[in-house]
Amino acid sequence: MKKNNIEHKLNTFDGVFTPTILTILGVIMYLRLGWVVGNTGFMGALIIIVVSHAITLCTGLSMSSILTNIKIGAGGAYAIISRSLGLEIGGAIGIPLYLSQSFSVAFYIFGFTELWHSFFPSHSVQLVGVIVWFVLTVLSLISAKLAFRVQYLILGAVFLSILSFLGGSSLNAGTPLMWGNYQQASFWQTFAIFFPAATGILAGANMSGELKNPGKNIIKGTLSAIVVGFFVYIIISYWFARQIPENLLLTDTFVILKSAMFKPIIIVGILGAVLSSALSTLVGAPRTLAALANDRIIPGARFLAKKSPDGEPRNAIIVSSLLSFVVILAGNLNTLAGLLTMFFLTTYGAINLVVFFEQVTGIVSFRPRLHLSLIIPAIGFIGCISAMLLINKIFTVVTLVVIIVIYFMLTKKNLVSPWGDVRGGLFTALSEWAAQKAMSRPYHPRLWKPSILVPAETPEDLRRVIYIAQNIIKPSGRFYYLHIERQKSASVCSNNKLKNIINSTIKINKTSTSNFTSNENDLKDITENNLEDILDPIRKDHLFCQIIKVSTIGKGLFAELFIVLETLLHTFLPPNVILFNISHNTDKQEALLQFMTKIQCTNIGLMCLYLHPDYGLGQERKINLWLRDKSPNTNLAVLIALQLVRNWNAHLCLIRAVHSDNEIDVAHKHMESFIEDARLPASTQIKVLKGSFNDLIKQQTSDITILGIGHSYESIFTLIDIVPGTTLFIADSGLENALA
Repeated sequence: MKKNNIEHKLNTFDGVFTPTILTILGVIMYLRLGWVVGNTGFMGALIIIVVSHAITLCTGLSMSSILTNIKIGAGGAYAIISRSLGLEIGGAIGIPLYLSQSFSVAFYIFGFTELWHSFFPSHSVQLVGVIVWFVLTVLSLISAKLAFRVQYLILGAVFLSILSFLGGSSLNAGTPLMWGNYQQASFWQTFAIFFPAATGILAGANMSGELKNPGKNIIKGTLSAIVVGFFVYIIISYWFARQIPENLLLTDTFVILKSAMFKPIIIVGILGAVLSSALSTLVGAPRTLAALANDRIIPGARFLAKKSPDGEPRNAIIVSSLLSFVVILAGNLNTLAGLLTMFFLTTYGAINLVVFFEQVTGIVSFRPRLHLSLIIPAIGFIGCISAMLLINKIFTVVTLVVIIVIYFMLTKKNLVSPWGDVRGGLFTALSEWAAQKAMSRPYHPRLWKPSILVPAETPEDLRRVIYIAQNIIKPSGRFYYLHIERQKSASVCSNNKLKNIINSTIKINKTSTSNFTSNENDLKDITENNLEDILDPIRKDHLFCQIIKVSTIGKGLFAELFIVLETLLHTFLPPNVILFNISHNTDKQEALLQFMTKIQCTNIGLMCLYLHPDYGLGQERKINLWLRDKSPNTNLAVLIALQLVRNWNAHLCLIRAVHSDNEIDVAHKHMESFIEDARLPASTQIKVLKGSFNDLIKQQTSDITILGIGHSYESIFTLIDIVPGTTLFIADSGLENALA
């Protein structure tokens, strides 16, 4: 069965070369090339042809490079883009591309009827258009292969018409027109009029699902059509300059008939060229629609993706044909023509961009058999954008806006690409570049922002600190969750200890905040679903979150933590603060004391949170920050307090305890000066209290109290019993500066 299906598919000549060359050798060649030569001369026309085909050739080579790296299946240009840049970008370009293809059918039919009417004035334009539409629809419904076989006749007529023109008599008594005077348009205006002649290279690629070997067929057929079209345009341009005088070239769009050896074959060639473009587009557009439907990009996907027993997307053909028929009935397409070209050029630009990104990222999976210099896709992309701007700046903006709107609509559908795309590699490449630049610059405290590491053994431990961590790092800080997994025996870690110590998964997070929760959970291990639920508040704030899993052999939370911490501190974007949850468990308190003593030599800040079991975080409106004179922990404490003030919209109160009345004024002035230098909120209050610190702190209530960790770490376990509320103990790393 598979062999029979392959035998019924199209090959290079009938599936790619024929529709592509007929699209290239179209109306522009017959009705506008003479005017181009008359306006610019042969040399000006030659430059325009070379520049136009250079853009097209770069795009064709870029497409060929992609095709030697992946199997695209059905969908042509849409498949190429979506499998490289993702379904969202593929759909954002593919939907306008499909609409352009469908509208182009009507555009070509209008062109055919207008030409027909100029030769046969007595015939009804609308009736001719309906008849042509009906015939093309029937051909596309019966078989794509039959439709492309009809193009053999048209191809023959086109080449015979070219021979008829070249063999005709000369109307020019003077020398060939080598340089024009640009009487009717500037060089770039002329270029914009000619450039659509160089497009149409996707006519064969759109049939990718109907080809025997899409990779080889599209490459050979497209590139050969570009080369043949290039030389045909040069030859005919020279013949116009040699055979026809300048005044006729500028005033008579049908001047090609006047110098032809056999005029009827020219007429057949003109009509055939327009008709073939309509036919190939009507056959190709439904394939794009079916591919979009197959990937669930558009509504009615199941109906539109359905194929007949012989593989024809009949439903998509009918919908595309009806869409073109509606446009035909709507009237003239002159205004729409420019916009159609914009969408085609956007597609070409995207293909070049795919190859450029693939090569820049340096991912190993991109190893095409046809390897290109980076200059080729760059020229193709810049050329497409430049051509769009030259043709119509307004339509260029409209096109980009339409694509952006569709892209953001598709991102909300949470489309999943089974083949992956280059975007991850692109972001990685940008991150690597940024990392190199950042690491080459000296660190300065002005660059500090909270980057919190939270170790936790149980879901409850994580739940207790997740909310305050979230409100410390917003809006652009980082969160590292260190998940401790206990193993039953040493055999688990015997082969590769380091591998089992650190196994990290990075998740860049998605959508806005959630309330703090402290529900009890007796599970010993955090499953994937548990983890997603617990980290949901951070995910919803679009914050950076890295999950680090550590395996231990029953030695507890701190057994391997120091090794993990030292490893993380030597990576790019390391944590700069570690946050612990203070427990009443004496064994955990002893382990925490040992760890705090051990990390004194590291450049990481320390925060220990005691969440009051009755008051929690209160109303999140008042923050008391106790500042000791010449305390080494002032900077981090102030920076953390500022983060909470901003994210809670809370009030900050600076408090200092003194021993005598004489110290009150000095301390007050010092704290006023500190508020000014540290640029603290104008609403910041100051309290200078006389008496014993332990007695005074019992009397000062707040939603959270922030204290620097003293020389005696054991004191924090005494203070949690006397502070009236939740307490956050902080020790500087030495890298912070609240005055920076």
